[in-house]
Amino acid sequence: MENQLEQVRIKKVGVISLANTLALSSLFIALVLGIIIGLMAMVSISSFSSTLSPLGVKGPTKGQIALIFFLIFPVIAAVIGFIQGIIIGLFYNLSSKMTKGISLYS
Repeated sequence: MENQLEQVRIKKVGVISLANTLALSSLFIALVLGIIIGLMAMVSISSFSSTLSPLGVKGPTKGQIALIFFLIFPVIAAVIGFIQGIIIGLFYNLSSKMTKGISLYS
């Protein structure tokens, strides 16, 4: 018995389904990156705040940095991921009519 590969063609994708998937993926990636970048920013701000305070310059507090990198950054990334998913899905559906879709083998 020969090992025959079964071919499946993806001719169309669900635009909203793809958008939701990319939004969630972007959210998780942004959460991880937000934690890393936020912690690095907190450390650097705490070291610079002592050098800037004699000049009367006040930088962001650690709480403001945490809010930006732990909450706002992931939400913005999820919204951008959703928009990207819509655009990619629409372009894929248009281009797959010309190229007959993507072939998958199992």
